[in-house]
Amino acid sequence: MLIAPRGELSFGALSLKASRKAISLFLLKLFNIYRDCFFHATSIDEKYEIVNKLGIDAKNIFVASNIPTIEDATLPFNIIKQQSPLKFVFLSRVSPKKNIKFAITVLSHFKDIDVVFDIFGPVDDKKYWQECQYEINRLPGNITVNYRHEIHPQDVASTLSEYHAFLFPTLGENYGHVIVESLLVGTPVLISDLTPWHNINELGLGLASPLNTPKNFFDEINNLLPALLSDSLEQRQARIQVAKSLVGVERAIKDSEKMFNQILNSMRRN
Repeated sequence: MLIAPRGELSFGALSLKASRKAISLFLLKLFNIYRDCFFHATSIDEKYEIVNKLGIDAKNIFVASNIPTIEDATLPFNIIKQQSPLKFVFLSRVSPKKNIKFAITVLSHFKDIDVVFDIFGPVDDKKYWQECQYEINRLPGNITVNYRHEIHPQDVASTLSEYHAFLFPTLGENYGHVIVESLLVGTPVLISDLTPWHNINELGLGLASPLNTPKNFFDEINNLLPALLSDSLEQRQARIQVAKSLVGVERAIKDSEKMFNQILNSMRRN
């Protein structure tokens, strides 16, 4: 059996319903439930989370990055034709882990510019969405938030490319497919530092910032504002090339093949 936790052992994920999860992890580790299982981690950070939280032997954990669903896309780049309003997009499940309420609070600090925030994705937690709507109703008049419902997978690339940035202050991702999808169409990402994409700041691909306070997160975005508003087709194409190198599709495929081959060989020996 190969188990992929998919970020459920991250700090952010475990902070939700923390007591219940702490008891479950204690029992799983105590009785060594997963002693005959292999684990798939998508980063070194997740590997250590699996070791620490479940007590799994490191030799039974394979690190192989996920394989993105977008490699090459024909992009409209509509966004470069309009500098105002500033357009942010959120594309994911509406749930506490994705931290959209924090994103809405961040937007409340924009005072001197019109901002549009479009939300795509299913509402997983209706109570949490009600809390988000309460915060939306408190926003100043220069901020417009639109809930756009779900989106077809084939429309993700063209949709993400139409915005100045992807705003996604998630509480934790082991990979974050939608982050990669945004990077691969040249749209800057504004994310928390609780994902594997820690180095996007220095690569010019956006912002990875701690979730200290919404105001601090806003200040980080505000520093990028001139670059976001003056984006161009050439800059986006350059970011796509950097992102392709960062994501490493060919490397991810090879690591996945190696993982499955090693597990199969282990089964034959047993």
